[in-house]
Amino acid sequence: MARIAGALKGVGKVGLDTNCIIYLLEQNDKFFRPVRELFDMIESGSVTGITSTLALTEVLTKPYKMGDYTLANEYKILFKYFPNLYVLNVGARIGEQAAWLRAKYHLKTPDAIFVATALTGEAEVFVSNDDQLRKVREIHVVNIGDFI
Repeated sequence: MARIAGALKGVGKVGLDTNCIIYLLEQNDKFFRPVRELFDMIESGSVTGITSTLALTEVLTKPYKMGDYTLANEYKILFKYFPNLYVLNVGARIGEQAAWLRAKYHLKTPDAIFVATALTGEAEVFVSNDDQLRKVREIHVVNIGDFI
């Protein structure tokens, strides 16, 4: 079984899709091991994590809908205090790049925003569980599912 650390060897910054964060905090049976390894690398500083404020919107929706404010608070704490994890606001630069990515690759808006955020944050790799993103050529996309 391949390890995500091998795929990220020599990488300084990693863009993160929302699913990585969800798998970590909800300890997803299938994907927890590789995302834990990824977040251990971020926590130790061997890589820097980059994600979008849109991830906060996406991860808080389900806990709020279910009335699970404990889980919602765990997400908020992770976003605010996790070492070496940077959450970038969606501004004009990311918005414009996301539009370009949507036009070029026919991405969904959230996916385009996450990839644009990673590119703006100078990430060399984007980690997701969405095979559709592999078609993006501006950044190397690593699928977390390859490490289960």
